Amino acid sequence: LLDSVADLNYTFINGSSLLLTWTAPYTLDNVPITGYYIVNGLMNITTTNNHTNITLSATNLDPCILNNVSVSPINDAGIGSSNNISFYYET
Repeated sequence: LLDSVADLNYTFINGSSLLLTWTAPYTLDNVPITGYYIVNGLMNITTTNNHTNITLSATNLDPCILNNVSVSPINDAGIGSSNNISFYYET
């Protein structure tokens, strides 16, 4: 099974978007990461590549609401453990 991603971080691009970045977990050579499962509020995203970043658009720009995002690696064995990050959108 896969461990969780490491170094999960975010950078605001503008008032309604942010760049989410992470470090891929260790995998065996014969079981590479095939994508990531990302939960952003009510929106679930499944990537089909091994890129370790994604740009997210705001689902709620209210600076008083805490946003929670989780990222889980995917390979042929299944979905790995999730890593979570929380933030407030800047206005």
